[in-house]
Amino acid sequence: MLLNRTLPGLLAAAALAAAPVRAQQAGDRPEPGHGSITTRLGIYGKSDDGGGNPFYDEDLAVVEPALILDYALDSQWRLGATFLYDYVSSASIERLSRKRYYPKTQQSGASGDFYVGGDVQAHYRQDDRNTWGGHIGYSREYDYGSLALGGDYEWRKPGGDGRLQASLESYLDSVHVIRWNGTSHGSAGRTSVAADLSWYQALGRSTHGSFGAVVSHQSGFLETAFNAVVLEDPSLPPNPALVGRVRGIETNEELPDTRLRTALYGRVRQLLSDRTSLELGGRFYRDDWGILAWDLDPRLTRELAADRLLGWLHYRYYDQNGADAYSDHFHGATAAAAPRYRTQDPELGPFHSQTVGLGLTWWGGAAWDFSLSLDVIFRSDGLDHYLAGFGWTWRF
Repeated sequence: MLLNRTLPGLLAAAALAAAPVRAQQAGDRPEPGHGSITTRLGIYGKSDDGGGNPFYDEDLAVVEPALILDYALDSQWRLGATFLYDYVSSASIERLSRKRYYPKTQQSGASGDFYVGGDVQAHYRQDDRNTWGGHIGYSREYDYGSLALGGDYEWRKPGGDGRLQASLESYLDSVHVIRWNGTSHGSAGRTSVAADLSWYQALGRSTHGSFGAVVSHQSGFLETAFNAVVLEDPSLPPNPALVGRVRGIETNEELPDTRLRTALYGRVRQLLSDRTSLELGGRFYRDDWGILAWDLDPRLTRELAADRLLGWLHYRYYDQNGADAYSDHFHGATAAAAPRYRTQDPELGPFHSQTVGLGLTWWGGAAWDFSLSLDVIFRSDGLDHYLAGFGWTWRF
């Protein structure tokens, strides 16, 4: 299915990111000979009630179990591993196999897809100030494979009230090009490289902040292969493959073969009392496809039971304009009438969203904790969705 790269692994990552700061710091540097095992179950659902692309059903559901391992060999070396499996049920996959609409389709008739991935990490603590790390991973889906390579570095300020973090990530992908009518068109490559630089600083006894920037570059086959663009014309007959039997024809989505993205982000946390903290996060994003986006994310964290139960609430507002190649409607009676670059992918269109989320973490002493979280996202284009996570960590 070639899911958006942000989706596979997002469920586990979101559950980990939502975990309270105290729980994360407790496992930040396990004692030599100790470690942790974390299991996560993520559930994602998107409902299409007439929103988004007007010509296709975009219902989507993902169930993702994950296993995360972390172990300190000694005072210098720390090892980790992450394993993910996604089961994907998607209307867009089912559509590819409709022989009554696409008689040349080469797809089997499945309505689901899968994603499986694994990653191993190693970190070397050179001294109290310098830590180096690296990882390698591989993931596989029905229509693509991806090799991930990356490294990171952390420098801690003397006194421990600040630290610099830098990372470099790369993905080498091979895409099986399956078009909107189910026909296969060989394979294509895609390369992604991202550099991240951030600074964490204690701004006072009760105030902490982190600020950073990300620059990424992609090249190769960047469109979603099975996405179509519909050209409408009143002279055409009704098309039974389209919602509403619109008078139109389908042709390939076409996008540039390079993309440069930049983002600035930050988060400030203020301790309001011994049991309560308030955070404000934000991000500004732009790319050379014409998208500008920004978000604000306030979060309230409260210890509900001393040393046992922590809860948090957050709200996120997100806004983006559309890519230059995006339009709700294209017109023409033949594929030749389509512009060179074109897409009707709602993720590249203009919209704003509001997210409301909450979560709880229960500590069972020093040995284990259990957490759950739920985010509900309301989008202006009607593609509302939710993200639920359940996790359990055992420390040994």
